[in-house]
Amino acid sequence: MQHRIGIFDSGVGGLTVVKEILAAAPPCREIVYFGDCLRVPYGEKSSEELIEISREIIGFLLSKNVGSIIVACGTISSKIFDRVKAMIPAGIGLFGMIEPGVSGVLQTTKTGKIGIIATEGSVKAQTFENAVRKALPGAEITAIACPSFPEIVEAGLIDSPEADRAAARYLAPLANKNIDTLLLACTHYPLLENSIKKALPPNVALVDPAKFLVQNLPAAPTNNNPQHQFYISGKKQKFDQITQTILNLNPNSKITRP
Repeated sequence: MQHRIGIFDSGVGGLTVVKEILAAAPPCREIVYFGDCLRVPYGEKSSEELIEISREIIGFLLSKNVGSIIVACGTISSKIFDRVKAMIPAGIGLFGMIEPGVSGVLQTTKTGKIGIIATEGSVKAQTFENAVRKALPGAEITAIACPSFPEIVEAGLIDSPEADRAAARYLAPLANKNIDTLLLACTHYPLLENSIKKALPPNVALVDPAKFLVQNLPAAPTNNNPQHQFYISGKKQKFDQITQTILNLNPNSKITRP
């Protein structure tokens, strides 16, 4: 179906993208989401591992007759997106997190002093950083890995003392950088927005790429009864709990799980 979108990520992080799509008015797209809870986090996995994971999940999403796929993972978007492109049949749309992240930074920063927080894999790949530098020559960029953020989210510790302590520890190096914009280059990170804000000066704006990705999706006809499907690997109890916390679901939207 042309307006059915497949979305995947490790665990619940990609639900931040789902949330933005569901918030769009009028409702028009059906979502098939795959959360790879069994293999979370992706941040320290090798490119070879990520290629095999992506091939497996993309094959599953294509079997659900999606018309486009969103790679709702900063690590895959930054490390192997070109390889993912080769897995997509002609006529199927593909979206990653790099371009919307850069778009958000360009629309937000006034000083060109930018922070990027991401997984270790994304920081080492420097794809987000290089894309921002290309679009904004002369930008002063500080990129920091926050490897425990996904685990904190997956454990359901959103808005917890553990999250506050981790944010304070990771973001301390930004204190003297005078950034005005912080790019959240992992889809898990917007779920820790409150803890991140506590660790930063109040003038720093947070950029969630999902908000800008949704702006670039092609128009679709209104669908007042979208039938969403959510699938996971691994245990689903935590996924269920976190899904209900994150998503304010349309009462007409049917959520199914295997």
